[in-house]
Amino acid sequence: MKIKKICFPEDGEERMGKIVNRSNSRPTGKYPSWKMNRMMQWQTVAHLNAFRLLDAESSVLSFQEKPMAIEYEDHGVLHTERPDILVVIAGQKELWTIKKLAEVADERETTNSKNLGLQLRSHGYQQKSVIAEVLKQEPRLRNAITLLRLGRKEVSPLAREAFRILFAKRVGSIHWGEFRKGVAGHLGKNILCRLVLEGVIHFDPTLTWTDLTPFNWGGSELGYLGRGS
Repeated sequence: MKIKKICFPEDGEERMGKIVNRSNSRPTGKYPSWKMNRMMQWQTVAHLNAFRLLDAESSVLSFQEKPMAIEYEDHGVLHTERPDILVVIAGQKELWTIKKLAEVADERETTNSKNLGLQLRSHGYQQKSVIAEVLKQEPRLRNAITLLRLGRKEVSPLAREAFRILFAKRVGSIHWGEFRKGVAGHLGKNILCRLVLEGVIHFDPTLTWTDLTPFNWGGSELGYLGRGS
């Protein structure tokens, strides 16, 4: 197997080809990403779930839908691979292909994917197969949606400093129930969620969010969904 060419979107274009159009036979849509500051187009609910999770993960620097087309030759036959999402995290570029669990179980498909993945490493990319069923697992997805619903507005320097002082005065965590009761003012929940999105404050996104959920000052990569995919 040999990569012949990698094609990127033309100048001014955000993705390789259109995703949302009137002739689609299945649901597609647009997602307003706070991190990318634009409307992103999703082609399945699994892609929408991925956008939400990536947008809510502070360690992810950026992500892009339909970022490229990879032309490669395998046993004399030309093929084209179109990754679903390019994820940039900690200086590493990951090419995500979202698949259902049944598709990943196909031995031939898995072998081809591994061979292409080896070739892509020399171009600076790491290939990942991300399971659609994993992307919809709870409570992670529900927690991400809550963060994005409450934390989209920017936080002023004054409010940020007030939060720093609040956490500095406390030994250990501050629980969600305290924010609901107004420990940081009427906008405290919104400021908290924004600072979680930015990685200033962290909690465990894999656990159910309740009044007893602890929040701590300082970033964490505990919840990165791409790890181990």
